[in-house]
Amino acid sequence: MEVPVVVAYITSNMVTIGRSMGLGLAAIADVLGGTRTVPEAVASERVAVEAELAALSWRHAVLTAVAQADAPRTLPELAAVAERGAARSSLIDFWRRILAAMPASAFDGFVDMDIPQLPAAPSPHHILLFAELGRLTRSPELAREVSRQMIAADPPGAGPELDLYVAAHAAARGRRDTEGFRRELAGGVTFADRTAARYWALTAEALSTTRTTGDVQRWLDTALLRALEPSGG
Repeated sequence: MEVPVVVAYITSNMVTIGRSMGLGLAAIADVLGGTRTVPEAVASERVAVEAELAALSWRHAVLTAVAQADAPRTLPELAAVAERGAARSSLIDFWRRILAAMPASAFDGFVDMDIPQLPAAPSPHHILLFAELGRLTRSPELAREVSRQMIAADPPGAGPELDLYVAAHAAARGRRDTEGFRRELAGGVTFADRTAARYWALTAEALSTTRTTGDVQRWLDTALLRALEPSGG
């Protein structure tokens, strides 16, 4: 068999095989041109298919949640998370605005710890959970509460954790850690904000944990108030 015929035969078979595996013409051309191996092209296609499956799985869960919704008011919330990526990126954007002064590496750590990942196989419950989290981040109450302002195994009280917490607040305000400053800081403590409490409860559920930044904030606020009691504890 002459060389041109052999090349044509290999090319034809590669196109047929590649198309049967779902490879695009560009990927097949890369393989034939030697810029990519078959395993590399297949791996790239697999990643793309997995992304498509994740998007379809999310969309199916959204549509199921819409069908099961018992109140029209939830529809705008569900529409806001109809796109899979938007469900988490909106939470990240909210905290990026709140924590604008935080170093990028520290913020990345916060995101990993306190912003839920999207489930690989979402249920309608997951959709509703992320929809409500998104709604809460759009409320001025949550932004105000978290802007006003992280858990230890020991009961809240005076100690190095509280000292570091107060020192960070003092440094941010160009102040010194004095009793007067601590009392001023304590004056802004509140545990009554239901929006913030609901946000952290939903976050804890999504993360399958009882430890969130909200818990830490509550612990430190309690420690501050207890440390300022006349008995000192």
